[in-house]
Amino acid sequence: MLGYSEELKMLRQLIDISLLQDNWNDNEAKAFSKEQIKSCYELFDYLPFYMDILPVANGSIQFEHENDKQFIKFNVFEDHISAFEASLTTDWHLDYPNINTIDLVDLLKGNRRKAIYDRSQVKKIGEWREFK
Repeated sequence: MLGYSEELKMLRQLIDISLLQDNWNDNEAKAFSKEQIKSCYELFDYLPFYMDILPVANGSIQFEHENDKQFIKFNVFEDHISAFEASLTTDWHLDYPNINTIDLVDLLKGNRRKAIYDRSQVKKIGEWREFK
């Protein structure tokens, strides 16, 4: 659960992103829609820890968090969410090109739908790739 000051900091980041205009990166990136900003804000209740929020030129809003064991990020697009998780202590990462909100919340809580290492489950909610 987020603390009050953490939620305020994230809200400030999201407000700053909502104020960006077309061409905000001087490379023709589009402004973010009110619906996309709202979708991001609605995820705050599900976040178990603070995440930095950044605008991305590909049209997504990125949430990211790193600790001593893992790096996790997810990108909120207009029509879907993608997520990525990497272990900082081993040589694996998981890529979820199109994840639903329920699976995202489980991923953030560390559950990975409880059967992530079963290849059939991995194919359902993400794509397994090993670092080379």
